[in-house]
Amino acid sequence: MRKIAQNRSIVLFFMLSILLIQLTGTFMSQDVYADEKTIILFDQVHLQFYTSERMQSAITSLNNTEDFIVYFNDQRFTETSLLGVDILVIENPERSFSLQERLVLVEYLDNGGNIFLLADPRGTISNLNNIIDAVQYTDGRFSQHVIFDEEFNQNNISTQISVSREELRESSPLTNGVKEIITHSISIEDDDPNKVIATGSNYSLAGLEGKSQPAWLVASTVGRSRIVLCGSTRMFSDVKPSKSEVTWYQTKDNARLWQNIFSWLAQKEIPPSFLGTTLPPPLTLIISAFIAGIVFIGGGFSLYYLLQQKELKPVSEILRRKKKAEKLEPTPEEEIAQIEGEKAISIDDEEIITEEKPAPPKKKKKRKKRTYRVRR
Repeated sequence: MRKIAQNRSIVLFFMLSILLIQLTGTFMSQDVYADEKTIILFDQVHLQFYTSERMQSAITSLNNTEDFIVYFNDQRFTETSLLGVDILVIENPERSFSLQERLVLVEYLDNGGNIFLLADPRGTISNLNNIIDAVQYTDGRFSQHVIFDEEFNQNNISTQISVSREELRESSPLTNGVKEIITHSISIEDDDPNKVIATGSNYSLAGLEGKSQPAWLVASTVGRSRIVLCGSTRMFSDVKPSKSEVTWYQTKDNARLWQNIFSWLAQKEIPPSFLGTTLPPPLTLIISAFIAGIVFIGGGFSLYYLLQQKELKPVSEILRRKKKAEKLEPTPEEEIAQIEGEKAISIDDEEIITEEKPAPPKKKKKRKKRTYRVRR
């Protein structure tokens, strides 16, 4: 009996633990995106002109969401400096990358890392192309030609081109919610039109003898890694365009494009609304936790019921079945347990008949005859 009571306590403890785990998992799933932030590392050691101070608004917008957290490196790339980094941003570097650094970038992409390369009309394009040649993850290359458009531009400045929805690839998640962009960019050469995300208009040219409608934003996927090439860094900066009262980042839908690029690189679903939107918790995770709790609790009740059924059986019945299976005679100790366990028969319901045996006849004592003498 004591052993059965202990088993019952274990089962009840097991059921309560499962219920607590289910409730905890359900509440944690409601904030799953807040706990799994994407780590972004901005390169700041290769003499970038557009430093974190010049791109403060764009970087702050990433940190203000529930999805990203931004760091800045203070040393050249090593085998350990990119561990745990989800997205590496290299914008407009003036200092070249060493062979060791390029090998580190190759290993980083082979392990599933993601890279965002930003060039600019003000910068050394060869430093970025050397990275592209080393990693060999994309066919795109930055050109030396600045895109200009005499027809569609901002404030009559031909190099501040205006990009409408017609020049954006509609099927790409990077252009979700983007209607118009203003950029000052160099062109990107890529032979695969499926990788081109944005171009200039039909009146745009890359250089005096360049082709019309040149590409300036390209995205590609290789295995688990994703790479984005952008011909402009200043379009996401806090620098103001010529004859403008707002910054490049605040112009048109530039900020929206910035957010979409990082959401795509992080392989997250791009929300339909603007910055700061928290993605809803996945419904499948909540349903799975709920079903798992029901299954475990049901199993616990079933085990508890079986133990109670075993408790109702007399000890003598258990011993009898065991000895019958083993074909052995019960020991004296087991016979005692059998006698104590069988209490189903009440002595009050039985008639006890006792036959009294007749008492044996009493033997008569024979009297001895006495002879008396008469005196005369």
